[in-house]
Amino acid sequence: MIGRTFAHYRILAPLGAGGMGEVYRARDSHLDREVAVKLLPADLLADDATRVRFRREALALSRIQHPHIAVVHDFAEQDGVAYLVMELIQGESLDRRIALGALPESEVRRLGGQIASGLHAAHAQGIVHRDLKPSNIMVTGHGDAKILDFGIAKRIAGAEGPTLTRLTETESLVGTLPYMAPEQLRAGVVDARTDVFALGAVLYELATGGRPFTGATAIELGDAILNRDPPSPRTLRPELSAGLESVILRCLEKDPEHRFPTASDVAVALASEEAGDRARPAPAAPATKNSGPRAGAGTARRWLGGRATRIAAAAIAIAMIGVIALIVFMRWSGGGAGAQAVGSLAVLPLENLSRDPDQEYFAEGMTDELIVSLQAIHTLKVISRSSSMSIRSAGLSARQIGQRLHVDALVTGSIQRFGPRVRIRAQLVRAKDDQSMWAAGFERDGDDVLALQSDIARSIAERIRTRLQPAEKARLGSHVKVDQRALEHDLRGQYLTNRLTGEGFQGAIAEFGRAIEIAPTYAAPLAGLAEAYALASGEAIPAHEAMPRARAAALRAIDLDPGCAAAHGALGLVYATYDYDWPNAAKELRRALALNPNEPSVLQGYGQMLHVNGRFDEARKLFLRARELDPLSPYASVQSLWPLNQGRRYAETIRGAREIVEADSSNWFAHFILGQALVFSGERSEGVAELETAVQLQSIPIAQAWLGWAYGMSGREADAHRMLAELERRARSGVVQPYCFALVHMGLGQGDEALRWLTRGVDERTTEVTFIMVDPAWDPIRARPEFKHLLTRLGLPAALGATPPLR
Repeated sequence: MIGRTFAHYRILAPLGAGGMGEVYRARDSHLDREVAVKLLPADLLADDATRVRFRREALALSRIQHPHIAVVHDFAEQDGVAYLVMELIQGESLDRRIALGALPESEVRRLGGQIASGLHAAHAQGIVHRDLKPSNIMVTGHGDAKILDFGIAKRIAGAEGPTLTRLTETESLVGTLPYMAPEQLRAGVVDARTDVFALGAVLYELATGGRPFTGATAIELGDAILNRDPPSPRTLRPELSAGLESVILRCLEKDPEHRFPTASDVAVALASEEAGDRARPAPAAPATKNSGPRAGAGTARRWLGGRATRIAAAAIAIAMIGVIALIVFMRWSGGGAGAQAVGSLAVLPLENLSRDPDQEYFAEGMTDELIVSLQAIHTLKVISRSSSMSIRSAGLSARQIGQRLHVDALVTGSIQRFGPRVRIRAQLVRAKDDQSMWAAGFERDGDDVLALQSDIARSIAERIRTRLQPAEKARLGSHVKVDQRALEHDLRGQYLTNRLTGEGFQGAIAEFGRAIEIAPTYAAPLAGLAEAYALASGEAIPAHEAMPRARAAALRAIDLDPGCAAAHGALGLVYATYDYDWPNAAKELRRALALNPNEPSVLQGYGQMLHVNGRFDEARKLFLRARELDPLSPYASVQSLWPLNQGRRYAETIRGAREIVEADSSNWFAHFILGQALVFSGERSEGVAELETAVQLQSIPIAQAWLGWAYGMSGREADAHRMLAELERRARSGVVQPYCFALVHMGLGQGDEALRWLTRGVDERTTEVTFIMVDPAWDPIRARPEFKHLLTRLGLPAALGATPPLR
């Protein structure tokens, strides 16, 4: 096999072998790099149906861009041999580390957190590993964990995209026995919590040097996994903290519902100094979705930073909102002397008690609506859905969550649907001492819940009239009757939009369309449709197709409901990034901000409009406010550096970006802006390295374009042309903005060609081209008449008026 070539991969040396195939080191001649090539057993892909399933799974794996998962580059067949091309990891497997003995607790927490973070990224794509074990985890030369071998991975039932069964049609057990969860041994339902169990077994071994379950035979070992509790880790290593022990044992619970519901929760718990030292929280339904925004909608989020969440109130959410808003603004436990007001809060994800993954959209949609309606109250600071969804309650106390999110109180709750009825349980918890301030339960038929909102609105007006503005009273007190089928489709559309993927946007557009067909006078799905089209523009759908549809939907939503903040925000985005109508964009974004002062995406959209017009200081203030409202967003943490970077304040940009990278090396956008600033300041080699890291973490066209620009600026012309070829390849099957090609040509010193691509970008009314006034990359051609003409066509700089005051 040595010396044989598969496509452009030349086999160099063997790396290992196992039940899922042989692995070799190989040279990728196209990209001049070494990779790992796994040759799959012939009997594994014996029929066409299995080949199709495996190809789809390889595609799903290739979409996972995470620093702690080995990247899948390619899957193909040649001469009857199927092979998978993966990132080549330099380091040693974790089982070799364990062979030397247990690791220090700090190392267990650090590596465990990285593994959990990687698993969560896979689960967000609907993939369960099912064979997590130390030998499938590499530790790189930098000491970081990388998860390998998703060869027997399985799509989570109900996850977005095609559901995949086992790679073979048999029902035989798959996995490695000492790390298998009880449900695997019973051939039961496998989901994200199955990997949480395996992670617990790995953590146990890292912490103690031994496995949690043992047996002289496979039967004895299986019986131990099914029926026996593992020895307490602290009996084996007394120096371990009670917190770490609690995390490990919770992962190893026999009943999946008693484990951490997500791998992300395990990562959060391991990062906590007090992880697990208190009583375990009630089990929650497993979550397999991505709870935080991804960079797949990069161009649109360069403007909005996330989705402009709808203000239109779904009927059931209004009932919840009214009750919770009433409690939030009442004095603590009956008022009087010493009463404490709540000035800031976070709404944690409502627990889906139905245990039906197909109902996850409903629980998430209700959480969103609750957040959005509370955000409209000007006197209250409400944390964004991005941070609220990502932190979740499992593994952290209310006090710890309050400290991380900088809030006074938390709203928690659960929701359950059974037949035509809905049961809701809500609780307000004071963050500083984990004390319940209020709790109540509701059970209604759907129509009864719709009618309940008027009574709650009147109660709000009686109790907190001094805190609410007249418009807020009217908004919370309005009673919108909505066909329940339309509400279902609207919530599904909202759920899919939150995935921030091309497939998610397409699915959301279809769901919103169904809702509009059923209820054409219902503004919420029209606003959602506008958002989905605007976010997909230039990424999943060409701008000339997406933006006019977004504009039409937003205008119709505003016509039906002038107080719909999300529709005003989406319309402002269209005016700014497609119509280049800056005065009307400012008008719409100001209106959105007046209606919803707590929505980070509106602040970011308005800030970005100021930014591209060169008003850097004002833009930075809005970005910093957005970061306060979305403190856990990797994107928001970096965005406030843009005005510094494009304002030519490179030293400040570099200092700020390095602080973020040191705290979170997986933040691709921090590497991205750090690389730009370094190249601009003359540190080209270091800047290229940072941009290469950014592309490795998030291989999207705009990141590749800036890397190609940096290659050109550094004299690496061959690498710059390689990036051009990659962008051309992507453009043949997707959307790549002309701005990306212009950047690489600019780096190569080809000003005429760069201007040609920029002109095309303006002709096609693309989003990214609006940055030409401020991006320093264009300084060499800024004085040319053709460039000045492009600025005139874009209407830059524009008269935008005064920035709205921030409270």
